[in-house]
Amino acid sequence: MYQKTIKLFLYDGDPNERIICELTNWNGIAYKIPRAMLKNSTKDKLSFIENTGVYFLIGDKDEIPSIYIGEAENLYRRLIRHLSDSKDFWQECIAFTRTDNSLNKAHVKYMEHQLYNSAVKSARYDVDNENVSTKSTLSMTDEAEMTEVIDNIKMLTNALGYKIFINSFKQKIKKENLLYFATKTFKAKGIITNDGFMVLKGSTINKKEAKSLHNSHIALRNRLIGQKIIDQNYTFTENYVFNSSSNAGCIVSGYRVSGPQSWKNADGKTLKQINEDKYKNL
Repeated sequence: MYQKTIKLFLYDGDPNERIICELTNWNGIAYKIPRAMLKNSTKDKLSFIENTGVYFLIGDKDEIPSIYIGEAENLYRRLIRHLSDSKDFWQECIAFTRTDNSLNKAHVKYMEHQLYNSAVKSARYDVDNENVSTKSTLSMTDEAEMTEVIDNIKMLTNALGYKIFINSFKQKIKKENLLYFATKTFKAKGIITNDGFMVLKGSTINKKEAKSLHNSHIALRNRLIGQKIIDQNYTFTENYVFNSSSNAGCIVSGYRVSGPQSWKNADGKTLKQINEDKYKNL
């Protein structure tokens, strides 16, 4: 793995507004645009926004991080359309293209398909696409080129703060940092990591799901079972990272819970109490 230099340009001077993201020695470019600022992000402001490329719509649906992955021959025109369609969950979009506009329809359909599969596999976000995108047939050289582009897109997405495609986690687990959430119907162990809240291999989940459980949580439970991350005995077959302790708690328990109130250390202190104690010492 070579060292990389990523440039982030705060177009409006604010990290919460528009960001232009580039990777040194690559002609790709990414635009992160808040939904409220999209109409004011025309070609005269963001030079390559009307190029061919792929894009992500990112937000929360029923309190679950969600994403829609799409492609377009004119990114700006397609994104503007999403302001008034049925996909109203998103609050930010990220658009990826090349400064020389050398991507064609087959390229972006291929990338959309591959990115969709990667996002589903990682299960970090609920993927809002209704249908699996069709994979374009490319020449061997084009496929190799697009594979590199996809890797760079994943890298820039992570650099912008969205761990959509990360599905491998390395964490040194210390016993004193373990947290527990258990009842008669399930028994789980977890730990806070830099990536999120990790539920550990061997943890069990409740077989039943309460009516109050969000549809997105139900879909994620089913996806983890389908991918055999949770096996037929309702046991985690590997460590798995959720974006919050609450989402981890909902998946484990099968009902709506507050993670900070539910996960406890070996002494019976809740995660909320542990955090409060840390702040007292600051």
